[in-house]
Amino acid sequence: QHPHKLIVMYLQQLNCKDNTRLVQAAWNYMNDGLRTSVFLRYSPEIIACACIFLSSRQLQIPLPEEPPWYEIFGAQFHQMEAICLEILSLYSRKPPKVSELDAILENARDKIQDERAKNKAIQSVNQKECGFSPNISRPGSPSGRNQDMGGRNQYRDQFNRRRRHGNDNDESDDERHRKKRKHRHRNRRVSSSRTSSSSPDNNKHRRE
Repeated sequence: QHPHKLIVMYLQQLNCKDNTRLVQAAWNYMNDGLRTSVFLRYSPEIIACACIFLSSRQLQIPLPEEPPWYEIFGAQFHQMEAICLEILSLYSRKPPKVSELDAILENARDKIQDERAKNKAIQSVNQKECGFSPNISRPGSPSGRNQDMGGRNQYRDQFNRRRRHGNDNDESDDERHRKKRKHRHRNRRVSSSRTSSSSPDNNKHRRE
């Protein structure tokens, strides 16, 4: 349960809910307590009692003491005293200077940038010594396979484009290859006819 709600509930049981000054003062101390570590070390009920106790002492508003009102809500005096002292210590601190905080931030940023620059330099030296370049992909890597596929697709697109639009050089090459085939075939026929005419059987028939 949140301590802010407990403040209103406890003051209602103490018949002090209509005292707006007391409610507001306890609420303000509760907000200031968020800047301390009391919420990590004490329960919400004890913190609410400490804020009510501190605000009643500041405004000089008496609260029941026999029995002590805070014992009804499960709080002890030494616990409330520790919480009140820690909240009051906030008001004795010197406010930090903005210029000093800016200087600290600038120094921290410079250190981070220097560390990054050193790491980049070390990585580049190691890559040069090992002969490794991050821009060159290995043949078996996915990026290398993608590059190979990209080159194959490019050549295939060029071939399809030539076939689609037609190319005079390609047609002349086809004609040249076709003529060479015809010439080879003709030479084979001539050579086969010559060999058949010069065979011994043919010579016998001619003698007869």
